[in-house]
Amino acid sequence: MQIKTMYNKYYKIKRRSYSEMLYKIIIIFMIFMCISTFYYIQANENGINNYEMNNISQEVSNENLKNYTLEDPGMYIKIDANMIEIVSSIENNDEKINSIENKEQYKEYFQKSGIVLDAVNSIGESNDKETIVVKSNNVAYQTMPNLNQFIEEDLNNYYEQFIESIKSQAEKTQIEIQNEEIYKTQNGNTYFHIISQGNVDGKSTKLSTYYTIMNQRLVTIGFRYFNTEIDSNENIIIEGITFENLPRDNSYQEQMNKIVVNAITIFVIFLIVFLLIRRKDAKKISSEIKNKELKSYLKFGGILCLMWIMMIYQVYLRALDISTLLQLDGLLAYKIIMSIECILAIAINLYIAIKILIRKKQSVKNIQFGLVINAIIILIASLTRIISMIILQKELPDMEYFQQEFSILMYNVIYTAIWILYMNFSQRVKIYYYEQEQIHYYKINEIIEKVKKFRNKKKNLKNLKDKKEK
Repeated sequence: MQIKTMYNKYYKIKRRSYSEMLYKIIIIFMIFMCISTFYYIQANENGINNYEMNNISQEVSNENLKNYTLEDPGMYIKIDANMIEIVSSIENNDEKINSIENKEQYKEYFQKSGIVLDAVNSIGESNDKETIVVKSNNVAYQTMPNLNQFIEEDLNNYYEQFIESIKSQAEKTQIEIQNEEIYKTQNGNTYFHIISQGNVDGKSTKLSTYYTIMNQRLVTIGFRYFNTEIDSNENIIIEGITFENLPRDNSYQEQMNKIVVNAITIFVIFLIVFLLIRRKDAKKISSEIKNKELKSYLKFGGILCLMWIMMIYQVYLRALDISTLLQLDGLLAYKIIMSIECILAIAINLYIAIKILIRKKQSVKNIQFGLVINAIIILIASLTRIISMIILQKELPDMEYFQQEFSILMYNVIYTAIWILYMNFSQRVKIYYYEQEQIHYYKINEIIEKVKKFRNKKKNLKNLKDKKEK
């Protein structure tokens, strides 16, 4: 690889003026405008998952079954008339559930969990049967058709993925899956049916669960049997379930449109800021410089611009994390640790982003220092999370948790190393921050030699330290 060297005899560095400070203030203001816009997007998104639960008892269709209309999933279901439907009983202050304490907590739990029907054959410890219907308005299902609208091949593929996901979750609990199948009713509904067995609250429990996707919702109909065999009457209930076609919820698409509009707006803001910085840099370049490549390196752009954008993006991600943490219930220690990490990360990434725009030789060291501090913050936060999990659980977390933390640390190391290497070897960085007045492309052996010198310097410093201690 040849060394290409071009000297600029006429290049002069102009002193900073008060107008440059004005540019910095404008740039910092634009950065904070970007952060505010991102935060506003997240605040809007957090309102998607607020939904209501409305469960209305209807007239008895016959002596043994009672009809329930579940308005949110648009579902009609008939269950044993002797079963006590807890959700509607709490709503209507039914005398049958007077023995249940903390009814408001039950009601709040139902709303958060998406439970629209929960029926037991007896209140208290004596109940041995339970029927429960849960609906999920998760974003994942808002773009999907009803399960009975899948073509056979797609249905089978999705079924395999779905069952694999359920089995993966079951492995983490004491639930053992015994059988699974695609169940199609005579009225055209399609369900994924799973039979499992395990211990729930210390009771030997058999579970028969039916899953379907209807009206952009995952609807789960579960039958739990405590210390008893599976009741064949559940087939009658499943066969009798019908759904009405609810108007399609377009909130997800509307939200995506908002995100696209905001993304375009943010891109335009970044473009304006970029052009302002380029214009400022262009004014500082002597008209006597003829080399186009050298002129290009004297302007803000390339990977340096990408680095600046990445620092702002990291600020947005940490702000997003704080917003999510504020919505979590409980986990106080975890929330405190993560909040401190996020606040420190926001501060250090803003510091790096500002230093990128300050054209001084010292800026390179400041940026590298900021990157190292950011890596140390993430390392300390990760170790603190692991220790807090061990203290809370009073045992070691499972391997999956450690894998997750390890992947975060590996990403952190690679991310930091890439930017530090860039700041050390980039031609644009050396020209832009006045470390050299010429373009010099390194050979591979020069890079290796430079790394060796750095290692030797480190060893010498260690040896000096050891001598002083002796």
